[in-house]
Amino acid sequence: MRFLWTTLIAGLSSIFSLAAQTPTLTQTVRGTVTDAVLQQPLPGATVQLWQDSSQWGAITNLDGNFMLAEVPPGRYSLTVRFVGFEARTLSNIVVTSGKAVVLTVTLEEAVYATEEVVIEGRAARGEASNEMARLSARSLAPEAINRFAGARSDPSRMVSNYAGVVGGGDQRNDIIVRGNSPMGVLWRVEGVDIPNPNHFQVTGNTGGVFSILNNNLLASSDFLTGAFPAEYGNKTAAVFDVGLRKGNTERREHTFQVGLNGLEAATEGPLGGKGSYLVSGRLFNWTLMNALGVNVGANGIPQFMDGTAKVDFSLKRGSVSVWTMGGQSSLYNQLSNQDTTEWEGLSVDDDNFGSRMSVVGGRYRHLYSDELGGELRLAWSQQVVTNEKEEVFRDGFSWQRESLRYAERTAQARYELTYQSDPRGFIKAGGAFYHIEVDARMSDLREADTTQQVRLATEGNTQQVQFYTQGQWKFAPRWELTAGAYYQYYAQSDQHALEPRVALRYQPAEGHTLTLGYGRHSQSQPLLYNFFWFHQANDDSTQSNINLGFTQAHHGVLGYRVNLGPNWQVRSEAYYQALSDIPVLDDPTVGWYAMANLGADFGFNAQPNTVNAGVGRNYGLELTVERSLQQGYYLLATVSAFRSQYQALDGVWRSTAFDLGWVANLLAGYEWTLDPSGAKVINVDVKMNASGGRPYIPIDLDASRLADSEIPDLDRAWEARLAPYFRLDFKASYQINRPRSAHQIFVAADNLTGYANEFYRYYDVDSRQIETAYQFGLFPYLGYRVNF
Repeated sequence: MRFLWTTLIAGLSSIFSLAAQTPTLTQTVRGTVTDAVLQQPLPGATVQLWQDSSQWGAITNLDGNFMLAEVPPGRYSLTVRFVGFEARTLSNIVVTSGKAVVLTVTLEEAVYATEEVVIEGRAARGEASNEMARLSARSLAPEAINRFAGARSDPSRMVSNYAGVVGGGDQRNDIIVRGNSPMGVLWRVEGVDIPNPNHFQVTGNTGGVFSILNNNLLASSDFLTGAFPAEYGNKTAAVFDVGLRKGNTERREHTFQVGLNGLEAATEGPLGGKGSYLVSGRLFNWTLMNALGVNVGANGIPQFMDGTAKVDFSLKRGSVSVWTMGGQSSLYNQLSNQDTTEWEGLSVDDDNFGSRMSVVGGRYRHLYSDELGGELRLAWSQQVVTNEKEEVFRDGFSWQRESLRYAERTAQARYELTYQSDPRGFIKAGGAFYHIEVDARMSDLREADTTQQVRLATEGNTQQVQFYTQGQWKFAPRWELTAGAYYQYYAQSDQHALEPRVALRYQPAEGHTLTLGYGRHSQSQPLLYNFFWFHQANDDSTQSNINLGFTQAHHGVLGYRVNLGPNWQVRSEAYYQALSDIPVLDDPTVGWYAMANLGADFGFNAQPNTVNAGVGRNYGLELTVERSLQQGYYLLATVSAFRSQYQALDGVWRSTAFDLGWVANLLAGYEWTLDPSGAKVINVDVKMNASGGRPYIPIDLDASRLADSEIPDLDRAWEARLAPYFRLDFKASYQINRPRSAHQIFVAADNLTGYANEFYRYYDVDSRQIETAYQFGLFPYLGYRVNF
């Protein structure tokens, strides 16, 4: 840890020593312009970079590339125009002296009326990169992930700022969308589905403590919250479609970051004539934060590492890329190493939890003609979760209370064709094949005879097949229809699903957009729940959930968006989701359990004899008011009011674990440029988040006292609520631009006021009372980053 402090202090000293110098600073802005459908380069497009009265211009070459040289540091907008295509404007392009700006700009073909050409400039105000995603969709810029307070440079925490999305809490980055379980979120990277990309993941979940995705390596990524297009399947809640950017093809660049969390290093540069590479690694260790008295929310010190690499090559009629990413995390809590006089009871538990995730993929894109393009994607991935719990007694005797090792490996192949012969529309069709292998071992202690009873002992495999087709048609200058169908077959449950998807967009006037969409979505259950063994009173064992099938969901969304001038925008959406075939207990007298409630903590809850017989409903209203960062400041305010309920076989409608009722966010930031050359910049950002209290299963105090252990009151499941949640976050950064480098120091504090947010309630055997555990208090962190 001395190395961390030495490096940080040295970096700060160099920053402030350089601050007094103001040499001439410039950087290069370059990129590629392609059409949005077939990704063909557009030679001869005009590119204009502008900031107030200052402008730079260029024309793309035969490969669709452009370069703008000698651009001073600052924040710019870029407009691209090409005959027959809609002009497009990208805002908030941050230019620093330490790193070249490399952009990929896609243009949509314009729609021609009888004697009138309708060509409207399209500003990048959060619209999804996927041209098929026309409603309930946002695009995430990596620069915003770094900037927003409370995001901790984590894409998962970033999206919790948007309407309809709730985070998993201070300790976890689960994504809860419109009252759905986070298990319903689909993660996709570079066009292939991937397992949970988070440290300290739990099998079957899609969240964790911190993302394996390095935000500094991301291209613009799409986040879809409902009625998503036909190319996405086997999930019912949301889609996070992530792209990795290309490395610099002109010169080598490097990034180094150090802070209280750990270390990060990245390098990129040209490879061959038309190729590039990009490599990064991160090492996290919260020992220093723990030593400073910061509550890291765990018994033990979390440690984790991850890395990402990508290689790209441009071909004459296409491109090829190969990439990989992975992460490993561990948490050791060895209480038995303490002096036995410090033990509170006769024994202590030693815990050893670990997880790892890795994926390697490739993409080959080829243009068969000016109207037809194809794309092949291949990937292999794995996720492994291990957990060992040992009880150690004062006399040295010990026994293993729990043991888990779950490994799931997937090989997938995807192919997609895109055809466009008319600027008014295009068609996509594709398919995917998955081969999934499972190796699971789990046992726990049966105290009656101190033997280990097996819960999981499975080595097996299954397959999944998907097909989809979708098209978009601009049948009038202000009307656009997107429609498609998705099909999947899942061998584990021998079940089929055919799902329609449709979205209609109408622009009644300039700056006004009305959208209406519907989609049916189905989702298979995590294999862990299918393969779990349940032990009966007569010592027989059964896999009673082996044939659990799809959960079904119907999504309906109505949206309206209006642009209020060049910088302000208002979005509103109303939605209704009808869910069916939710796994619940096969007992008409029991209603507390439903798999719609799973996925928001570090454990899993498998119950015997579950059937696809539950129903659910999520509905709500969302409002977003947004001002893009111009003239030095931005604002994002979101309010959501919603309900999330389910019904088991007892016929009672209950709140789900995610039925918070309401959530509100307010983000704002200001940027000061301290000198005309743009060498010194200060950013200050704040975020306020508030929401209703989370439902939970209350504790039966009398029964708990009688049993001397916690007994839940299942008859009142999900009726009780924790107190409403409130958090204020702060972040500030100071950046110095030098001729060949850019330095930045940032300081942040989550929960700046130290507000005591409730985490959960529990029965304390010593006090014989119901006590409350709280989430993080003040959580400060800082760091130093240099690009050179």
